[in-house]
Amino acid sequence: MIGRVSACKVGNGVVIRLRQGMPVVLAGAVVGLAAGCSWIQPSNRVLAEHGESTSPSVGTSSSTSAPAAPSQPAWAAALGAGVVVTAPAAAATPGHDSPGGAALGLLEAEASRTLGRTCAYFPPSDQASCQALISLVPAGRSLETVRNIALGYVAVDGNEALVGITGTICGDDAALACASNDNPAAIFLEAKPFRELWAESVAADISTTAHSYSLAPCVKIGRKWYNYYPLSGGKT
Repeated sequence: MIGRVSACKVGNGVVIRLRQGMPVVLAGAVVGLAAGCSWIQPSNRVLAEHGESTSPSVGTSSSTSAPAAPSQPAWAAALGAGVVVTAPAAAATPGHDSPGGAALGLLEAEASRTLGRTCAYFPPSDQASCQALISLVPAGRSLETVRNIALGYVAVDGNEALVGITGTICGDDAALACASNDNPAAIFLEAKPFRELWAESVAADISTTAHSYSLAPCVKIGRKWYNYYPLSGGKT
């Protein structure tokens, strides 16, 4: 996900760091939450720049026409056998039914300034500690702003997924630059195996200094998808 680093004291010198919406008490900064989000799909220009069709592909037969199976981008093969890639144009709504839905749900919860809602988008084993730490943040506080957030490509390998995001996230601290991404295939274009990209994404989420774009790791637990939080291992 787009990396975020901002700082905010919540009282009596207590400082909370929130990485990808998940709070962690550290002697440092705060990775903030989001506000003012609007959901858009990538433009035809962006899709065209990265080799994606801006109109549906249709197959024909002697009697009827039916949609053809979507082709995979050239870099998808490098992810490894069995990895399923979903294009940015695929619909997703915030929720737990898909990895893209979990990522959007987290961003929507951050944007709402109801910080406690973010906890539902992390694995059940993390939710109690998330709520306890969120309770230290003043009600209605927004530590980040997000603009033009939308899904990029999503790669799924069994019960793990990497979600691409386009848009801009800015920290509450004016000294920190905004992190933006307008390429729905960013990082995937590096044509690396899924396991390597997964490790890089997890490392980016743990980082206390990164302020750059990274893919959002998600895990499936039971029948639901959650944003993966590496300190707990995302286990129930």
